[in-house]
Amino acid sequence: MKACIVVLTFLSIAWDANAKDSCVANMVGVDICAKAKEIASEFQKHLPIVMSHNLSIVSAAAMGPLVAIQAKHSLAKAEVDSAYAQAGMDLRRSMETATTGIICEEESPTRAFVNLGGEIQYLYLFSDLQSLRVSIKSCE
Repeated sequence: MKACIVVLTFLSIAWDANAKDSCVANMVGVDICAKAKEIASEFQKHLPIVMSHNLSIVSAAAMGPLVAIQAKHSLAKAEVDSAYAQAGMDLRRSMETATTGIICEEESPTRAFVNLGGEIQYLYLFSDLQSLRVSIKSCE
């Protein structure tokens, strides 16, 4: 039992040190975890954010250098997939392109955040409880 406690303590100290390193692992010394909290907080002030008649951003949270955003879609994933397919488009690729375009817009604070080593992850939830995750780790 003591060995287990010692191992858990060691792992939590190692994780904490690693998490702190990942927060300032950029050339300019910006605390990216603090920036993630700022971005999530700014999103939270405006929730829910209606993106279209079918899509709304409902939550935002910071976890280290990651900003996790959750959006709800009023349609089932199969319906959305079908509509995209009929238009000759792929749902995942289209969502990745659209999300990247918004996050990586010139002069936006989210673009600067990502370019400094942060990550923004959208979790799109559909009415049938299926989901689609889009992670933005680079704006290049």
